[in-house]
Amino acid sequence: MTDSNNKRFVYWCRNCGVPLLQPRCGNCGEAGTKTVPNLRPVFEEEKHLLEQFTEVVLPEQTTLLWMNHRTLWYNGQRYLKLTGNGKPQIQVRYPVTTDSQKNSKNLTAKVILAANRTTLCKLEEDAINFINETTSQFSQSLPVVSFSGGKDSVVVSHLVRKALNTEAITHIFGDTNNEFPDTYKFIERFINSNKNTPLFRGQADRDWFNMCNTLQPPSRITAWCCSVFKSSSIVRAIQSIPTSGNVLCFEGVRRSESSRRQNRPAIATRNKIARQILARPILDWKDIDIWIYTLANNLPINMAYRFGLSRVGCLYCPHHTARIDWWLEQIYPNEMQKWENYIIEYAKNTLKKPDPEDYWTSGAWKARVGNNGTRPRGSLEIRPCVDGESKNFLLQRNFDAKWLRNLLRPFGQIEETEMSGGRTFKVSHNGKPLFLLWGVDGLPRAKLTVLDQGNERAITLRVTRQLRKFQACVYCGVCEVVCQHGAILVNPAAQEYIIDEQLCTHCMECVDGKRIKSGCVAINTSFGKSRQTSLA
Repeated sequence: MTDSNNKRFVYWCRNCGVPLLQPRCGNCGEAGTKTVPNLRPVFEEEKHLLEQFTEVVLPEQTTLLWMNHRTLWYNGQRYLKLTGNGKPQIQVRYPVTTDSQKNSKNLTAKVILAANRTTLCKLEEDAINFINETTSQFSQSLPVVSFSGGKDSVVVSHLVRKALNTEAITHIFGDTNNEFPDTYKFIERFINSNKNTPLFRGQADRDWFNMCNTLQPPSRITAWCCSVFKSSSIVRAIQSIPTSGNVLCFEGVRRSESSRRQNRPAIATRNKIARQILARPILDWKDIDIWIYTLANNLPINMAYRFGLSRVGCLYCPHHTARIDWWLEQIYPNEMQKWENYIIEYAKNTLKKPDPEDYWTSGAWKARVGNNGTRPRGSLEIRPCVDGESKNFLLQRNFDAKWLRNLLRPFGQIEETEMSGGRTFKVSHNGKPLFLLWGVDGLPRAKLTVLDQGNERAITLRVTRQLRKFQACVYCGVCEVVCQHGAILVNPAAQEYIIDEQLCTHCMECVDGKRIKSGCVAINTSFGKSRQTSLA
């Protein structure tokens, strides 16, 4: 099942015309031919697209066609290697035998299951045991399934309902408003086919293009979009569930998906989203495991996969390869044309590029670093005060007592007084005075006096971070996402940022840069490679 370097390979049964998760076919008993570590099926829809754009006639027996990266396999043999950028073209042709195979034209779920029964049973057993053990460990939390409409979440949904022996498992769908059109259709089909499975949908309440205008388009370096759109929509889905406790969220994250997920734990109790405990029952599954399990169990498949997309998600993701972008343009031309036009106009009008069309076609927008040369958001100047003990902050925005009162609440208790023609906030924590902040509404300055000298540096850093946030805030809602106590409310329509003093526990997580790097997504978009914009 493994070779010398412990990499599990896919085998192929030439007799049954089916990929194997182990060296010998469980259906006919014959030894399989070792291929590559991973494969995915090529469905009829993708086959037709490949024939259309490469002008090559592919074998009729679609069940024998599988793909590994850019290499098309037929009946366990390399068949074609395709180019990786943009429109697919044939790079290499391999010699193959195309003899007819037993069962190949009528390959059924029963044959796939029989051929892979031993490995599938082990994968399923381990996942079900994990689900049951995790549910028992967190018995006070409501078990839910994070459902994206992708293949991994479909498998997790099936496993959780099977493990807990009920269809009445709450599902949550975080709608970014930018999902693939076929994903929306798939979600509706799932709801209609699973009447006893409640699905709560959280929808991002911010407009994608407006946020792109404000923060500039996301890139691989400044990928603010997941935090602002995906995380916020999941929070809204969780908030719509009629429960006040934590949720035990089973999700389809797998280590083999990306290098960033290699070290993800099976259970995560501290996450970027409040009230959420994450559990990952298929963490060590590969793509081929997902596909064989899906086909063997006749699980529903998002049409996007049938068109040849290897993953589903947001249409305008900066992590898409050139190949994925090209496929998206063929499958969803209207939606992608709108994004292409936006990027070209951005390159032309904002970046003043002499070749704005190339900024799109080359994919350069995905590698954008920092802002467009303007002053970074949240910039402020700090000067020592003449009293030798305080610091003066020269702001880009006028002092606003109502706004700043909310931003100071995480520090502790606030006493507000009129002083020297302005307003002074005295902030204490558990009776211990921390600092004074003074300012005059309508004037672009503030004065900080630290009272707790033993923590002067930390207090100054944190107050500075909140003043920068005060200047930079675009009401993106990420602070609302990270608050574990539901104390923060961000209303973009009313341009309000409110911290409920009754719910705030002064944990400082919305202030420290651990959960939101640099303390603010809007500030992060102004910096370069050393600062990321996703949640920590």
